[in-house]
Amino acid sequence: MGFFLIVGAHTIQQRFPQIFGDAFRHFVTAFILVSFVFFTSSFVVGTFVTGGDFKVLPPHIGQPIQVPRVETWGHIPRYAVCNLNQSGLSIVDFILLADAAYGRNTSLQTQMLHERFDGTGLHRWNFTDASDPHLDHQQWFQVDFADINTTVVAIRGTASAADALEDMHYWFGISIMQAANIFVPFLSQLPQDFVVQLLSMNLLEQVTPPPVYTKLMHKVTDLRNAGKHVILTGHSLGGAMAAMVGAKTRTPAVSFSGPGLVYTRGRFHLDEADIRDYVMTIKPVTDIVPRVDVLGGMVQEIECRKTNPLACHGSSTHACELYMTCGDKRNRDWTQAAQCASYMHQQPQPTTTQITTEL
Repeated sequence: MGFFLIVGAHTIQQRFPQIFGDAFRHFVTAFILVSFVFFTSSFVVGTFVTGGDFKVLPPHIGQPIQVPRVETWGHIPRYAVCNLNQSGLSIVDFILLADAAYGRNTSLQTQMLHERFDGTGLHRWNFTDASDPHLDHQQWFQVDFADINTTVVAIRGTASAADALEDMHYWFGISIMQAANIFVPFLSQLPQDFVVQLLSMNLLEQVTPPPVYTKLMHKVTDLRNAGKHVILTGHSLGGAMAAMVGAKTRTPAVSFSGPGLVYTRGRFHLDEADIRDYVMTIKPVTDIVPRVDVLGGMVQEIECRKTNPLACHGSSTHACELYMTCGDKRNRDWTQAAQCASYMHQQPQPTTTQITTEL
């Protein structure tokens, strides 16, 4: 998208030199470069993610774990999403599953699931399948919970340079348009369907390789055809992929800090109504990544009590905020989660928390 804008600016400048001088071409080029730097910085935080360092342990039988008092926070809200009961799974369950997808290998992912679900009402789980770390670019795992007859597919977020390139491949176009919209507010003036079609790049589909999410799409479709009750979840890029596959296959999806799909839905051949009906996104108010594109479906804003907006994107930030505000009905031991110990001493950023539907 950026390349085409630079070429287009050069062509216009050559065709109408009396109106568009060299300054116009230099401005467009500089704008594209600045947008590229801004966009990549919003996703590079994910490339340093490593799984296994967020410790949540099984509950202690007969010894309830008390949520630490956080006197420095003042009033602690209870979000509407705290009442979520998606086939027996809570919002805290989903963020722990999404975080487990960052495990470096299946052994570490399985260990994280043992620590987070053994000794709870969901102790009868089975790590059934996972992507091939050497052959598959989109990384995910499947876990079946026998106690609630539910299958969860957790998709890994941005954790490598290749993942960051995938982010740019799908969302760079709209990020440039949103950056330009700051100076010239044109997006709200254009028909939404026109922008969707402009960003879809459907003409290039015949000459480009199959999307990296093809195997994931087939996996979810096969599970649905086998009669499985499937729910998708993920964080960052994983959240966006969960939302996309969920909307495409009409499967419930819980996304944590994924970029939006409203303008880029043409790239994935999605119906806006399916995004509305099947996707829920948890969005820290100061997180940069969910501001790319526009979020569709149900959006729960949560506070981020860190001063660095990039730090608000981490899966551990979601987990700590949701644990401290919603509690953990499975009574897991969070005392070893060092990230939460430091997080609860942060002052909350001023915000208004609400559930919205963004279309």
